[in-house]
Amino acid sequence: MTDTVSTAITAQLEKLGIPARIDTDSYPSIVALFEEAFATYRLEAACTSVGHTLSYAELDRLSAHFAGWLQHDAGLERGDRVAIQMPNLIQYLVVCLRALRAGMVVVNTNPLYTERELEHQLTDAGVRVMVVQDNVAQTAAAVLPRTGVEKVVVTEIADLHPQPKRMLINFLVKYVKKMVPPFHIPGALKLNNVLKAGAATPYQAVTLARTDMAMLQYTGGTTGVAKGAMLTHGNLVANVLQSDAFFATHNMEGRGQTILQPLPVYHIYAFTASMYALRIGAHTAFVPNPRDLPSVVKAFADFRPALFCGLNTLFVALCNNEAFRALDFSNLQVTLSGGMALTHDAANRWTEVTGCIVSEGYGLTETSPTVSGNPGNGVQIGTIGVGEATIPTFIALHQLMKISEAEFLSQVQGTIKLGISFEGWQTPEKNYIHAFGTTGQGCWAAGFHHFWNRADRLGLALDYGRYSPELMAAREGRFGHVREAPLNYAYHLDATAYAKYLRSFAETQGVKRVEGRIDAVHKDAEGAIASVQLSHGAQLEADLFVDCSGFVGLLVNKAL
Repeated sequence: MTDTVSTAITAQLEKLGIPARIDTDSYPSIVALFEEAFATYRLEAACTSVGHTLSYAELDRLSAHFAGWLQHDAGLERGDRVAIQMPNLIQYLVVCLRALRAGMVVVNTNPLYTERELEHQLTDAGVRVMVVQDNVAQTAAAVLPRTGVEKVVVTEIADLHPQPKRMLINFLVKYVKKMVPPFHIPGALKLNNVLKAGAATPYQAVTLARTDMAMLQYTGGTTGVAKGAMLTHGNLVANVLQSDAFFATHNMEGRGQTILQPLPVYHIYAFTASMYALRIGAHTAFVPNPRDLPSVVKAFADFRPALFCGLNTLFVALCNNEAFRALDFSNLQVTLSGGMALTHDAANRWTEVTGCIVSEGYGLTETSPTVSGNPGNGVQIGTIGVGEATIPTFIALHQLMKISEAEFLSQVQGTIKLGISFEGWQTPEKNYIHAFGTTGQGCWAAGFHHFWNRADRLGLALDYGRYSPELMAAREGRFGHVREAPLNYAYHLDATAYAKYLRSFAETQGVKRVEGRIDAVHKDAEGAIASVQLSHGAQLEADLFVDCSGFVGLLVNKAL
């Protein structure tokens, strides 16, 4: 963690009861985190799917069995890649935690992948062992000969259920509902046979460090082929602990509570939620197919969850379902939204139906995944997080708008920022501050760095940073407005407060605010935007349109 956390952000976090820092050294690996959970919550429910529940003790035992098979029978070594291709089943956690305990790298694989997508990922990741559910194994069978995968383990939907329930469900799915297309994978092993073999050869505990890679988590591929983000054990631990700090603001007692998870656990959003559930001793109820709306409604009725993980389209679909609206939501304390933008209409309708406010988060695969989120005591739809940093061009914008800096800073709990601090730059011990402004004075003949390099060779130069006023001021924690030699700077501020300030400022200048969702964009004969149509029927014309829809690009991408 950086030692230069903004005063404004720290103050806002303290106001919300959120610590500004976490102890990332409290667990050496994500394995240490869930092994602590196994020891603490042994007799409590850990996960459920298709009507069967595993306790923390059972999850511990089964994951140890598979880890033993990976080490002794599969011939894998620490750091080898294990792909998992299945929907939300209790087998997923067993296989995933097993692989991590054995020191392997997990490669989550989307069951809906096409042959081309699956072949790319298995080859790109260098997968040696693949665990696949039988109903999607047909695609795997077609591409495996063109990959480096050496061993394949196939699981059926009810493999971890007790008999005779296991046999009956698997038979029904395969032969009555015909949900398993025919496939042939030479040498494929059955999951339960692998578990028996692993039980006979106990796994050897592996010492893992925060810097060891835990996952190759592939992106959605929206900008080309999917790319594998290298996530370390330290990345996963840090994000779980950050989530824990935020969740504390919801005042939810985690131990023994049920988290309903319809979102695919192979996606990093649901995966991290599952790791967080282990951390707090919660029970994760998996829904294998969120598109099967009746199964989601039934899960709500059966489990009466305290926490629900969803996204915008699922909220809308559930609120439009008559059976869902008739349920008892008195136990629902937290609703999380991620994966896509949350609309005001969907959030308001969800609260109206369930009585629970939606907390929105934002993240990326590369950030494992959460970047920011709305705490339980600071929810504001359309704004995620509590702090924001700016760059020096902000100053020019404010000068153009004739905004008083003193008034602005007081309203947004702002502080002055002279640069960006990078902790652990190149090596864990090295820090680097990228200061705003220029370093040194060049001339028409050459830039300053040429003169500095020459002086350095002659032993005449000071440290390069000594020629940056902004860097020296940042190191000393000082700032001032100097007319003769003004410093380049920017701000740290409370983004929510800044949004309110700008709204108030604009309205005092005569700006009229109209709120609503854009349903249609109308263009003139030359292809320029002429007006926008709002959901409540209003049509707004303007000479200038500013697109603030982020990556959606409602105007600049879709309309133009």
